[in-house]
Amino acid sequence: MSSVSVAPKFFQLFLLIAVMTGFSRIVIGMHYPTDVVAGFALGCIGAYAVRNFFAARRWLFARLPDGTIRFRGLPNLRRVWRLVTQRA
Repeated sequence: MSSVSVAPKFFQLFLLIAVMTGFSRIVIGMHYPTDVVAGFALGCIGAYAVRNFFAARRWLFARLPDGTIRFRGLPNLRRVWRLVTQRA
């Protein structure tokens, strides 16, 4: 399953920011390395759990026949944007 289905262009940037933030927490003494690793693991598990929960209900994600999950996009966002701009 793809872990970068929502924003593949920005995955490396987001990963770099997360690693640098975790590293900075260790350097300034706010957290132990185990805290940072555990937080990273819990964050990943939580993100996958939410994605799978949403995919099972076809909210924002779709499960393809080969078993992969992909982001469906935000089709109603265009409709909301049209309604907002028509009123302005």
